[in-house]
Amino acid sequence: MAKLDDNLQLFDVLYQDYKMEDRWKIQLPQRFVENLLGETSDPFIFYGTTIEDQNLRIRQLEEDGENDAIQLLYFLILFNAIFFHNHELAKSCLENIVEEEVISIWKPWVIFFQCITDIFSLPYIQKKADKKQMKEYILEQRDRLLGKTFFV
Repeated sequence: MAKLDDNLQLFDVLYQDYKMEDRWKIQLPQRFVENLLGETSDPFIFYGTTIEDQNLRIRQLEEDGENDAIQLLYFLILFNAIFFHNHELAKSCLENIVEEEVISIWKPWVIFFQCITDIFSLPYIQKKADKKQMKEYILEQRDRLLGKTFFV
């Protein structure tokens, strides 16, 4: 992870040298690694130091039409939410992710994380009919991951 962090910092310098646009493409993965390494105060904050700072940045990205940045941000928060067992945050991120706008390579991961989140929620579902429906949904998502119905 430390080597990955060093490489991301190098890419960040290259981005600055070439004055490339969309700095978020390197900043978000770099912050993701820092968060995973425990080098930040909150593994779920990718912009600023507070949730308010991050929400402000999300609003700015929305106003600027930076949908790719927003989707990547929610995906990385989702990843950390799963990794750090914050299932409520994971559910919230999944609600904000628009599968059609996610870069193709990440779509199976979104489905996978949806399955994990749904599996974690099973013990808390009281009604048998609701639990059965959730299990069926999980199986549908599993089939999508296995390629049986991915393009449905």
